[in-house]
Amino acid sequence: MGRIAIVIVVIAAFFLGAVSFWWAQSLWRGYEAGDDLLPAPSPPNPAGSLPLQTLVARLNLPPDSRLLEVELEREDGRLLYEIEVLLPGGRVREYYVDPRSGEVVHEEGEAAHLEENHP
Repeated sequence: MGRIAIVIVVIAAFFLGAVSFWWAQSLWRGYEAGDDLLPAPSPPNPAGSLPLQTLVARLNLPPDSRLLEVELEREDGRLLYEIEVLLPGGRVREYYVDPRSGEVVHEEGEAAHLEENHP
């Protein structure tokens, strides 16, 4: 009976190894092709909030700005989107926006951008 158990364990290990190798190969091919393994998750949309596209459009960003990251955070008990933007010239700016009103509550980054867009 001991020999049968050993044979079964060896066959199962071989099968699991073959499946793992096949799976790793398919993931590697996707990686080399530039495919993302997982789709980028969209940030949660709190009830009663404005669409994220509307909030970003209201920031009046200069042309050629790039959206780097959006996070939903709670600061001082208030739910805010942190919208991180790469501005032309390589500057990074973070906007803290109320998702319901679209109000920019706080900004962080280089002061040059404040002078350009917010007189």
